[in-house]
Amino acid sequence: MTINEIIINLADELVGNETARLEVKMLIKHILNIDEINLVLKYNDKMDEESYEKLIGLHKRLKDGEPVQYIINKKEFMGLGFYVDENVLIPRADTEVLVERILEDEKNDNKVLDMCSGSGCVGISLKKYNSQLEVTCADISDKAIKIGKSNSVSNEVDVKFIESDLFINIDEKFDIIVSNPPYIKYSEYIELENKVLDHEPKLALYADENGLYFYNEISKQAKEYLNEGGRLYFEIGYNQAEEVKNIMKKNSFYNIIVERDLKGKDRVIYGTLK
Repeated sequence: MTINEIIINLADELVGNETARLEVKMLIKHILNIDEINLVLKYNDKMDEESYEKLIGLHKRLKDGEPVQYIINKKEFMGLGFYVDENVLIPRADTEVLVERILEDEKNDNKVLDMCSGSGCVGISLKKYNSQLEVTCADISDKAIKIGKSNSVSNEVDVKFIESDLFINIDEKFDIIVSNPPYIKYSEYIELENKVLDHEPKLALYADENGLYFYNEISKQAKEYLNEGGRLYFEIGYNQAEEVKNIMKKNSFYNIIVERDLKGKDRVIYGTLK
């Protein structure tokens, strides 16, 4: 079979997967170490036996529901490549709205804290596209911290990483605090698709207090770790804008603005410390 025939056949086996063809192509590009253009050029070529056996093995994991990003240990975010595995959340395109907003707002050599940093995609992207920023990433997971450090090296940026349960190990002040924290409440968490429930870390998804725990804690504690006039940026769930806005107001933030993602859903909220 040609590579194109292989793509068609293996995609057809992934019943109910709307992105099946795309994911099979991702596996093939990973195995052959080629980009999209070179894959297209090879459509009429036959795949060698060793590569095909590897593909079948990875395809089985795909059929079993494992996210393709964990299978190939890679996810693109903001045009950059990030290593990901089951210890960190897979970066979502929606989060790019958060990064783009900060890059638009903050042009100076500000100090930035990325709280609940996971793979480091937010903090690393900020540093990559504004080298003047001094970026620190913090996460409670030592495994996430190791992955973040590796991603900073592969993306050739100088970012500091601190293992910390929120602000416990943070001992300096910042101009900007940004966080894409866990924000899914239990009733929504248990309804997530199986590939998320079975593979992505609950620690990075679920939050107590009806999904608002981290917004409450970070907003309350951020006052002690922001310089005068500092700004707090959050990613939020599509239905959390009003509640998070009230939390921020209660904790001395003003000029609070909500922005929507490309699907028109509330996605980012940010405000300034009084």
